[in-house]
Amino acid sequence: MVGYRQEAIEEYFGTEHQGVPVTYAVQESRTGTADAVAAAIDHVSGPFAVLNGDNIYDERCLSKLFETVPAVGYTSVESPEEYGVISTDGDRVTGIVEKPDEPPSNDANTGAYAFPPSARTALDVPASERGERELTDVLSRLIEDETVTGVAFEDWADIGYPSVGVTRSQRAGTG
Repeated sequence: MVGYRQEAIEEYFGTEHQGVPVTYAVQESRTGTADAVAAAIDHVSGPFAVLNGDNIYDERCLSKLFETVPAVGYTSVESPEEYGVISTDGDRVTGIVEKPDEPPSNDANTGAYAFPPSARTALDVPASERGERELTDVLSRLIEDETVTGVAFEDWADIGYPSVGVTRSQRAGTG
């Protein structure tokens, strides 16, 4: 998916990068993550993953996420109002709300999703109050129809908010 700095990205990766063919989907206007996924959806088939490009993820947790479709990653943070906030019942996700004034939990969406093919039909969501087509609204639709698993991420960092990331050592009180 390209949009912002499209030319620089295409120049760097070209049509093949390290032996892997590269195909680009273009998001014409930056109107939210659901819009970005909708722009790219014709390039994928079957279950698909969406990862926020400004996050760093633990490989082991990503593997668990990919094995548990549909699923969303989450982690506990001190300021959940800056994120989509997950509500759970055990491992089952029961709700998500984007950047709430009064968060129902401290479990922040890590921006890591594993969607089933049926999510393709849920991408046409209306713009939120922020003027964006939110991927969290797509996830909300999915929660209504399917059992979505929450995968707790032990090592995760949001490079847009570097002080928010968590590591195993921080969870253990040694970091």
